[in-house]
Amino acid sequence: MSITHLFNITVDIHRPTMTAGTYGEPIKTFAMLAIGNDIPFRLQKLKSEEMVWSSKETVFSNYVGFCDSTVTIAATDRVIYGTRTFEVRAVDNANQMDVFKRVDLLEIA
Repeated sequence: MSITHLFNITVDIHRPTMTAGTYGEPIKTFAMLAIGNDIPFRLQKLKSEEMVWSSKETVFSNYVGFCDSTVTIAATDRVIYGTRTFEVRAVDNANQMDVFKRVDLLEIA
Protein backbone atom coordinates (compact mmCIF):
# COMPACT_ATOMS: atom_id res chain seq x y z
CA MET A 1 0.00 0.00 0.00
CA SER A 2 1.40 3.38 -1.01
CA ILE A 3 0.86 6.64 0.83
CA THR A 4 2.63 8.81 -1.73
CA HIS A 5 -0.72 10.32 -2.79
CA LEU A 6 -0.82 12.02 0.63
CA PHE A 7 2.41 13.97 -0.05
CA ASN A 8 0.77 17.24 -1.10
CA ILE A 9 3.75 19.64 -1.29
CA THR A 10 7.38 19.60 -2.42
CA VAL A 11 10.29 20.74 -0.27
CA ASP A 12 14.05 21.19 -0.54
CA ILE A 13 16.43 19.55 1.91
CA HIS A 14 19.58 21.41 2.94
CA ARG A 15 22.50 19.77 4.74
CA PRO A 16 25.03 21.65 6.89
CA THR A 17 28.64 21.94 5.77
CA MET A 18 31.52 23.47 7.68
CA THR A 19 33.62 26.16 6.03
CA ALA A 20 36.46 28.33 7.32
CA GLY A 21 35.80 31.96 8.11
CA THR A 22 38.14 34.91 7.59
CA TYR A 23 40.23 33.97 10.62
CA GLY A 24 39.99 30.21 10.17
CA GLU A 25 37.05 29.82 12.53
CA PRO A 26 34.50 27.12 11.60
CA ILE A 27 31.27 28.45 10.10
CA LYS A 28 28.23 26.26 9.53
CA THR A 29 26.49 26.87 6.20
CA PHE A 30 23.64 24.97 4.58
CA ALA A 31 23.68 23.74 0.99
CA MET A 32 21.00 21.93 -0.97
CA LEU A 33 21.58 18.21 -1.37
CA ALA A 34 22.04 16.92 -4.90
CA ILE A 35 18.85 14.89 -4.54
CA GLY A 36 17.30 17.33 -2.07
CA ASN A 37 15.09 19.47 -4.28
CA ASP A 38 11.39 19.05 -5.01
CA ILE A 39 10.96 16.16 -2.58
CA PRO A 40 7.30 15.09 -2.22
CA PHE A 41 6.34 15.81 1.39
CA ARG A 42 3.42 16.25 3.77
CA LEU A 43 3.62 18.95 6.44
CA GLN A 44 1.28 19.18 9.42
CA LYS A 45 1.20 21.68 12.28
CA LEU A 46 1.03 20.10 15.70
CA LYS A 47 -1.66 21.37 18.05
CA SER A 48 0.99 22.73 20.39
CA GLU A 49 4.73 22.48 20.76
CA GLU A 50 5.29 18.84 21.63
CA MET A 51 8.07 17.05 23.36
CA VAL A 52 9.14 14.12 21.23
CA TRP A 53 11.15 11.21 22.57
CA SER A 54 13.73 10.23 19.99
CA SER A 55 16.53 7.78 20.78
CA LYS A 56 16.30 8.47 24.53
CA GLU A 57 16.54 12.21 23.89
CA THR A 58 13.82 14.82 24.32
CA VAL A 59 13.36 17.24 21.42
CA PHE A 60 10.80 19.98 20.84
CA SER A 61 8.93 20.31 17.57
CA ASN A 62 5.93 22.25 16.32
CA TYR A 63 5.46 20.54 12.94
CA VAL A 64 5.61 16.99 11.72
CA GLY A 65 6.43 15.98 8.16
CA PHE A 66 6.20 12.77 6.21
CA CYS A 67 8.22 11.65 3.20
CA ASP A 68 9.05 8.48 1.31
CA SER A 69 11.35 6.07 3.12
CA THR A 70 13.93 6.35 0.32
CA VAL A 71 14.58 10.05 1.01
CA THR A 72 17.95 10.77 2.61
CA ILE A 73 17.24 13.08 5.53
CA ALA A 74 19.05 13.46 8.85
CA ALA A 75 18.44 15.22 12.15
CA THR A 76 21.05 17.85 11.21
CA ASP A 77 19.26 18.94 8.01
CA ARG A 78 16.87 21.77 7.24
CA VAL A 79 13.64 21.53 5.25
CA ILE A 80 12.78 24.52 3.06
CA TYR A 81 9.17 25.06 1.97
CA GLY A 82 8.74 28.26 0.01
CA THR A 83 9.98 31.04 2.27
CA ARG A 84 9.71 28.94 5.43
CA THR A 85 12.63 27.09 7.03
CA PHE A 86 12.33 24.15 9.39
CA GLU A 87 15.06 22.51 11.44
CA VAL A 88 14.88 18.72 11.44
CA ARG A 89 14.73 17.59 15.07
CA ALA A 90 14.25 13.82 14.63
CA VAL A 91 13.70 11.29 11.85
CA ASP A 92 11.86 8.02 12.39
CA ASN A 93 11.29 5.09 10.06
CA ALA A 94 7.66 4.60 11.08
CA ASN A 95 7.07 1.09 12.43
CA GLN A 96 10.37 0.00 10.83
CA MET A 97 8.37 -0.90 7.72
CA ASP A 98 10.32 1.23 5.17
CA VAL A 99 7.09 2.73 3.85
CA PHE A 100 7.53 6.36 4.97
CA LYS A 101 9.58 8.49 7.34
CA ARG A 102 8.19 10.72 10.08
CA VAL A 103 10.20 13.93 10.41
CA ASP A 104 9.81 16.09 13.54
CA LEU A 105 10.40 19.75 12.65
CA LEU A 106 10.85 23.09 14.40
CA GLU A 107 10.04 26.22 12.36
CA ILE A 108 12.93 28.67 12.60
CA ALA A 109 12.14 31.19 9.85
